[in-house]
Amino acid sequence: DDCYAEADVLAQVFTHDAELYDAIACAIEVANSATNEIRTYQPHFSQAEKVYRLPHPGVIIKNTFYRDNGTYNEHFRIVADVAFSLKYLQRAKLILIAKPLVQMAAGGISDKMTMRHFYERLLCTFRYQPISTINKLGIIANDILLLLKAKSRNKKS
Repeated sequence: DDCYAEADVLAQVFTHDAELYDAIACAIEVANSATNEIRTYQPHFSQAEKVYRLPHPGVIIKNTFYRDNGTYNEHFRIVADVAFSLKYLQRAKLILIAKPLVQMAAGGISDKMTMRHFYERLLCTFRYQPISTINKLGIIANDILLLLKAKSRNKKS
């Protein structure tokens, strides 16, 4: 269900001297059909964590960057994009663009906290997050709460 946000968005994005960059990270729009709400997610850099937060469907990466650095870890079925970003994108010459590249529907697999999702986030956090162990434990504690809430909702339905 993903589609370009506008018919000519690629032409608009590639006016930003794309040859100078390894990757272009654009905003994305996520449409919730239940509420008719469209939310925009912007790419940004967390100075505190020294890590990029990029909405994966809005990222365009040069093939040469993959060749020179590595590709997605396919053992991660849900968080492969996050693991790739944490592991490799700090090396990239990256431009952040506020313009939405993609519009997609809400409710994908990464929107649901399952045991598999929790396990992958746990591994990804401890392997690749360049933050203190205390902060990693905070992330995991939050994920445990999300998992418990999801399990509780599943029991009620």
